[in-house]
Amino acid sequence: MFSRRLGALALSLGLLTGLCSCERIFEDVGHVSLSREGESVRVAFCDALEVDTILVTTAHRGWSAGAFVETVYIAKGKVSFPEGFVLSTQEETDGLDVNLRLDPRLDEANEVSVLASDRDSAPLVSVAFSLPSGGLPTDGWLQLDGSITEEAC
Repeated sequence: MFSRRLGALALSLGLLTGLCSCERIFEDVGHVSLSREGESVRVAFCDALEVDTILVTTAHRGWSAGAFVETVYIAKGKVSFPEGFVLSTQEETDGLDVNLRLDPRLDEANEVSVLASDRDSAPLVSVAFSLPSGGLPTDGWLQLDGSITEEAC
């Protein structure tokens, strides 16, 4: 049951991300920021959260069929993140079991989306970041409004 729900969430996030290349059809939920360290997407959760599922996807435009969406990280497990917690898609996080971890093709990505949810509530974080021309920053943190700041939150 849970794996079907996880698959449905991944599919929904992927479809929404792919559609976002033209026009936003949903409101971003949650306060997070992104940065890059090597081939790892770093996600700073600016609010304290209790989650059981985290998905990270990338979208690549320019393919003949439109946007190509790739899920690069899926993890589950009941965890509490304190305000300002930073998750790295290439490192272990206590309390999370990683079901999928791929090296994202960040140099080719146009968008990165993050979904964090708790099965007992609506998604706590559901955001899609449009990447600047230089890609995901390695120095600083990309905010939802497109600005890059020194501090994550």
